[in-house]
Amino acid sequence: MEQEKLLERGDHRLHAKATLDALYELFLSSEGNLSGVLATREAILNSTHKNMLLKNSIKYFFHDLKKGNLKQQAKTKHLDILKYYHEAHKKISDHLEKKLRKNSSLFLASYSDIVADAIKEIAQKNKFTLLLLETNPLNKLKNQFPEKAKNNITFITLPDLAISAALARSDYVLISSSLITSEGSVLSTVGAGVVARTAKEHHVPVYVCANSWSHNPGQGANSLYINELKEEIVPPNHIQGIICEFGIFKPELFVKENYYHNPWLFG
Repeated sequence: MEQEKLLERGDHRLHAKATLDALYELFLSSEGNLSGVLATREAILNSTHKNMLLKNSIKYFFHDLKKGNLKQQAKTKHLDILKYYHEAHKKISDHLEKKLRKNSSLFLASYSDIVADAIKEIAQKNKFTLLLLETNPLNKLKNQFPEKAKNNITFITLPDLAISAALARSDYVLISSSLITSEGSVLSTVGAGVVARTAKEHHVPVYVCANSWSHNPGQGANSLYINELKEEIVPPNHIQGIICEFGIFKPELFVKENYYHNPWLFG
């Protein structure tokens, strides 16, 4: 239940880590009999359609396992994934920091723990204005920011329908994504698509903040089931760039770069 709450709020990395940790512990206790582990893996994959970071973490965990010394291989894989989470977070924060001009205004149109941590990291060093709509979870979580970060951010909260007003005050729009499709569309929370479309009309650039492991090379936007009460697809032509751990790229270039950096994702 707690993991479901994490996913519903947008804590994609925390949800992935908690689920992966549980699967790893099950793997260690299996004593070489992996039938229960594999059944659990399939149950997770079948029930977690939208958190691609988790699905690809599980794919990496089981990718290229060889017979013999499975526990050591599992330990190495688990540590590799945790290291990836940590290093990707730092690199995404660095890329976003370089993109933001000093004292700029950022409209955060959707929430994820990856986005929130990047903002928190940048605010330790730079001052900027952060615009939030009323229902953004960061309104409640911002009190958990370190004191220096809170002092460096000017928070402005606007009604959910005040999108044009928020954009009029913004230099950039930042949205999160739990899934990036094969052509570079991104799945985000409801409202993000409207913000991105309106931002294009106002000539405000939209950036997506996500791990490269959020990419699903085999999933096109047209075949993706959308819960219209909770989710929206943002098409590539509404996105200025995807900010991931290896840089900032136009959506179509992100797909090519990801093939170079993570070829196992495409197998």
